[in-house]
Formats: sequence, structure tokens, C-alpha cells
Amino acid sequence: MIPRRFTLLLGLLLALPVPQSLPAATLGQDVPLGLEEAWQKNPQDLQLGLTLLQYYRKQQDNTRALALARQLYATYPNNPQVLKVLIVSLLANGDANTALNHANKLTELQSSSPDAWYLLGLVYAQKSDSAPAQKALDRAVALQPDNLPALELKTRLYLREQRYKEALESARSIQTRFPTKPLGYQVEGDIYTQQREFAKAVPAFQAAFSKAPDAALALALANAQWRADNPAEAIKTLKSWLATNPKDINARTQLLMYLNSLQRNAEAIAEGETILKQEPDNGIAVNNLAALYQQVGDKRALEFAERAMQLAPQSPDVADTLGWILVQSNQQLPRGLELLRQALAQKADPLIRYHLAAAYAKTGQREEALRELDKLQQLNKLSSNKLPPQLLADMQKLQDSLQQK
Repeated sequence: MIPRRFTLLLGLLLALPVPQSLPAATLGQDVPLGLEEAWQKNPQDLQLGLTLLQYYRKQQDNTRALALARQLYATYPNNPQVLKVLIVSLLANGDANTALNHANKLTELQSSSPDAWYLLGLVYAQKSDSAPAQKALDRAVALQPDNLPALELKTRLYLREQRYKEALESARSIQTRFPTKPLGYQVEGDIYTQQREFAKAVPAFQAAFSKAPDAALALALANAQWRADNPAEAIKTLKSWLATNPKDINARTQLLMYLNSLQRNAEAIAEGETILKQEPDNGIAVNNLAALYQQVGDKRALEFAERAMQLAPQSPDVADTLGWILVQSNQQLPRGLELLRQALAQKADPLIRYHLAAAYAKTGQREEALRELDKLQQLNKLSSNKLPPQLLADMQKLQDSLQQK
């Protein structure tokens, strides 16, 4: 099955700040080994340690970053810069409780630092403790009214709590204070997206994108356009972005999904083949092509599905694609049925459940098939996201055939 990844992009709540050590420009590809060797020889050199830690964070090596931060803290327990990178490293490793102790210490050492109060708010936010988080962020903003990270986090906390009025007021305040930056408009789009008011999200994301086009905003704008029932504009947005950013795999994958949903399979296949040229060992890309080939009757479908299984054996989407192809082609029905069971156990997707129901029907397990169809009907009644019309039609057709037996 082609996974339906309609990116909502509600924003990163925990946008961790970068420690103010040496400039990032000093970190070249050949530097890390030399840095590590230099640090081993000079473990008391604070700036050297901070620079190496910055490198680990850029590489998202959170484990090594935390180990180094703790080592620096053991030597410099009252250094505010060390405390900051330790707090950030603890949060990146999911240890908000320990981070809280150090954040409180930092505000004691630097009670007039907006960054210290921002970090305390960030810690409370990760602990889902909104009241003290907002209080700390208010302190940061009082000390520095244009503290953008604190203003953003305050807004996103309102959004997380579904306090949409306050969130919108805060987002528009950011727009007023920072009219040339995309953030306030992006957050407004996120607010409307979370409320499923996609038509209102579109102009907000368009405003953000016009100020600073980037991949995340391109995806968010296209998603809002698509969900506002304007598929032509969604496709136009992604094609325009890909014209200048042809290696953006996420945007091309989303475009493929849209084209496939519109049954423009030849175009979708072309996008899938472009992705595969860029990333030959991308299991999900191979899987997407397998599903598309199956839809158009291309004999390469099974070959690609088997290859996807080798590349991404733990993916429920891959298991679903291979299982469905085997069932539809009457090849290895027991294996196909088992793959679909495994896929559904990993991912409660309505389309996977329909595939499993159809597989039960094909193998003569009528009651099991009807049971899965009943679950889908119940889901359709309860879900705010109604099942797609084509899926509902396929379900009805299968149910009618089973009831005639």
C-alpha cells in the first residue's frame, strides 16, 4: 500500500537552541576527528568541549552530546553556558526531570537572562506542565519583549491546549512584531490546520511561504490546499517547489500521493521512478512503485514488492503491498494473508483492514471477512475522517458478494 502521509506540520514544540560556542562555520567534515583528539588531550578546554558538543548536536548524536555535556558540567558546574548545553542535551534525550533541576539552577545564576527563563519554560513544556511553562516564558518576554523563541513556544502551548483564541492572538502579535519573518503566519496556518479549517490555513501558509520559501512550508501549504478541496493548487505548489528543488524526496513523495489519489497513475509512476533514481535503496520508494505498478497491471509489481520487503522488512506498508499483490494474483495466498495480518497488527489503517477482509473472503473465511468489514463500517460512523468514497464502494461490493454466499 502507498502510505498516506498528509503532512500537518504543526511545528516543533521543542525547538532546541544552539549553544553559543564557536561559530558553526568552523565545523568542516574533516574537523570532528581532530576535535575529538584535541579534546582528549585537553579535557579542561571549555571552548573546545563546547565546539565538539555543537558538532554532536548538528549530527543529532544525542547520546554523545549528553555524555560530553555531563563531563563539562562535572568540571564547570556553575558555568551558565555549560548549564544551557546540558539542559538542551537532557531534553534531547527525553530526561526533562533532570533538566528541570539544572534549569532552576540556571535561573538562580542568571535571574535577568531571558534565555534562562526560556529554557525553564521549554523544560516545563516537555513535561506537559503548561502553567509554570507559561509563567517562565512570560518572565522571558518581560525581560526581552522580542524574544521570538519564547513567543513561539507560548503560542504553541496555547495550541497544544486547544486554546485557539489565545493562540491566534499570539500568532498575530508575532506577525506584527516580526512582519518580515514567516513564523507568525506559519503558526497561524498550524492553528487553522489543527482546527481542520483548511481554507483559512491556505492564505496563512501562503504568506509564510512568500516571505521565506522552504521545504516544510511547501508541504504545509500543499497539504492545506489539498484538504481544502483544491487539488490542482496543491499539485501546482509541489511542482513549482520541485522545479527549483528537484532532490526534495518528501515533496516528490507527497506529489506522488496526490497524483495517485486522483488516479493519475502514469504521472505518479514517473514521480516514483524519479525518486528511485535518486535513492535506489529507498524501501518506501520501491514499495510505492510496486503498489502503482499493481494498479496499472504492470508485471513488475511483485518483483518490486519483494525488493521492498528486503529493504524495509519492518514496514507495515510494505507488508500490506506485498500481501495484497500475492492475494490479488492468487499466488502464495497463505503468505499473503499472514503479511496482511502482520501489517494490520502494526498499523490500524482502514485500507489494510479492507485488504485483509478481501483476503479472508478469497480464502473462504467468510465470517472473518464480514467481521473486518463490520469494523470498517463502525470506524466510518465514528471517525471524523470519513472513509474515502472508493474504499466505501469496494467494501460494499465485497459485502454484497459475501452475503450472496
